[in-house]
Amino acid sequence: MEVGAQRDVVAALAERIEQMGQAGRPIGDRLRTGWQGLDHFWPGGGLRVGTTVEWLGEEGSGVWSLALLSAARAMAGRGGIVIFDRRGELYPPGLPSVFWGGALSVVIRSSSAKEELWAWEQVLRSRGVALAIGRIEGVSDPSLRRLARAAEQGQTLGVWVRPMLARGSPCWSEIRLAFQSIMLPRGDRYRAFPSVRQGRLTLLRARQGHPGRQIEVQWNEQADSLSVVSSLGYSAPASSQASWA
Repeated sequence: MEVGAQRDVVAALAERIEQMGQAGRPIGDRLRTGWQGLDHFWPGGGLRVGTTVEWLGEEGSGVWSLALLSAARAMAGRGGIVIFDRRGELYPPGLPSVFWGGALSVVIRSSSAKEELWAWEQVLRSRGVALAIGRIEGVSDPSLRRLARAAEQGQTLGVWVRPMLARGSPCWSEIRLAFQSIMLPRGDRYRAFPSVRQGRLTLLRARQGHPGRQIEVQWNEQADSLSVVSSLGYSAPASSQASWA
């Protein structure tokens, strides 16, 4: 379902999602993707409802693909999924089956950054939403802090995909990751599987865990599979410019 820019339409959507309810979803629950290598990488062994996660990466690197798929697997069967797509780039029928496992999946396309920010806050506060995910660009630090608090109040998992330039900005999320794409060999094996991608994840910030930890992962966007290619231990500490709320 696509939602236009009119505020009353977005408000009606938020009300509909709120009515879905979230009975039985435990507060503070640790969420796992089922991909063992990636789950071991998360601080505390999993993602946590009521928090936000930032993925930093360059356009077209695969960061959006990995963030979307891993978050959806973690929240599968727990409630509604809301995807923010102001650019209109998402093709819903092409989403992996994990998005359609009995939960309501909604795509919000607003015509302005202001209305999208308002919709983000309403959705994150809603107990009827398990996961809200989308690109975040040009949003002020106070607004990001408010969104993080909204996720806590709604016990929703919020996932933001941001440009790598945000690396030096204050961090209001429980986890901040940096993603770098790794080019695969051009042999026959990889030409036969064009949906296979590989990249390096670096843990930049975490309320629990050790910043600087890295892993290399390879995943297939069509087959819904992921493996850890290598665990790289710890890199140099992230920039000290970032801070916590």
